[in-house]
Amino acid sequence: MPYIIDGKYMVLDRYKESIYWAKEEALYPSMQWVTQTIYFLIGLLVVIVVSDTYKTISDIKKVLKLLLAGITFMIFWGWFGDLTYFLGIPYPQFFNQIGMNKLGIESFNGYPRMSSVTMEASYFAQILIPTTPYFYWFSQQNKTFIFDKTFHKRMYLLSIITLPLAITTTGVLGFFIIIGLLLKNSMRLFTLKSKYFLVSLYSILVLTFFIFSIKYLINISGTYSGIERFKTVHYGVFYFLDYPILGLGWGVFPTYDFIINLLVNFGLLGAIPFLILLYNIFIKLHVKIKKVDKNIRPLFKAAIESFILILIDSQLSGFIYHSQYFWLYIGLAVSIGSLELNKESL
Repeated sequence: MPYIIDGKYMVLDRYKESIYWAKEEALYPSMQWVTQTIYFLIGLLVVIVVSDTYKTISDIKKVLKLLLAGITFMIFWGWFGDLTYFLGIPYPQFFNQIGMNKLGIESFNGYPRMSSVTMEASYFAQILIPTTPYFYWFSQQNKTFIFDKTFHKRMYLLSIITLPLAITTTGVLGFFIIIGLLLKNSMRLFTLKSKYFLVSLYSILVLTFFIFSIKYLINISGTYSGIERFKTVHYGVFYFLDYPILGLGWGVFPTYDFIINLLVNFGLLGAIPFLILLYNIFIKLHVKIKKVDKNIRPLFKAAIESFILILIDSQLSGFIYHSQYFWLYIGLAVSIGSLELNKESL
């Protein structure tokens, strides 16, 4: 918490329309800090509850069945929304009371942005991206683990196709990252020449996307979204340098990335323990992959890739700590990494 909260310290207020002009405002105590802190604490509680509740393979199967079934519905409802757009059919407002589709499906250059049951297309992509490893690795199982292997394979392919159709930067970035993971996981199936060709082709596509991304960023730099995103990160760095130990106080100045968000609001005193926690989760999963039987290994590979993807999501698209799906994926990673398999029947 800053030592000066009597209006002498200026911040870029993200919660008011003045952000459009990148205008700084005097920092005063605000209830917004309290609500944002509550969001964060509830998220940590979700991780504790999930990791303490699901402790066996049977428990993990149950929660993953619910998660994958829900994601499957989300994907198909998203496609249904696109279908209503092209057919000119009124979109039914069953699940979209606060999302983009409440006022009709939003389009970009004549194409609908897929938001499904989420608030917006970016959220749709953020929720979907860390689920894809489960679809992929469960399709590689020798025996059916959650659903049928064919189901997982089809949903994995459908997820890859769906991400860019959300027409959001998050979805496109996620598409390339997942394709990169697919290449990494499939390299053993190709000859050396094929590996060089595929890696070269992938690199060219990523470079091309990067060039177009720069142009896109330049184009949006003067829009509301562009100003908000660029200025919050830019100012966030300076606010962290002003208060590197304690930070500004959680929720005072959230930014559109994970690392700076932690540093500017938590300071080093809060950010370092949180990052150590995440590192320990990664290590536990990584160690288990090497130790577990090959029949159960896909579960741990899916968990560690999902864990990495939700963190990449948070860095590129924003640390959505108030959306509990972030904490759900973290809680699942903790649960799977803590499994004691010597007493389990697989």
